[in-house]
Amino acid sequence: MIMELNKDQADLLISESRKKYPKEACGALFGSICEEKVYVKKVALLKNLLDSENRFQMDPTEFLKSLLDAEKKGLQHVGFFHSHPLNTRPSAVDLEYMKLWPEIIWLIISPLNCRMAAYQIIDGRLREVSVKVEINGKCLKK
Repeated sequence: MIMELNKDQADLLISESRKKYPKEACGALFGSICEEKVYVKKVALLKNLLDSENRFQMDPTEFLKSLLDAEKKGLQHVGFFHSHPLNTRPSAVDLEYMKLWPEIIWLIISPLNCRMAAYQIIDGRLREVSVKVEINGKCLKK
């Protein structure tokens, strides 16, 4: 599986993660899926209700509003994102929540080193997803 973002989306996610640091930033990703490619078309920045350095809980009202808005535009919910201060590996808590959303992509961003990594749970197992950022029509693997 490959997830593609454009440079503006990647910059927005890193900027939001840095702005919220040391707290976790979070949000939802909307777009389309074609075979083994996920195309992100919209990023929804959402409030972390926990205001925590190591956990997040998206505002459900904001998420629902962004989901309905995306669906009106023909987009589907393809993933979530959140930040981790130092690394881009899912925590034990992340893994538990990922099991509730099988096949949805979870993008994790480290604001300190501008790294991104994406994962999903397939058949109960963690799978890494390649992240590509499109810059002027060219994709760069992250």
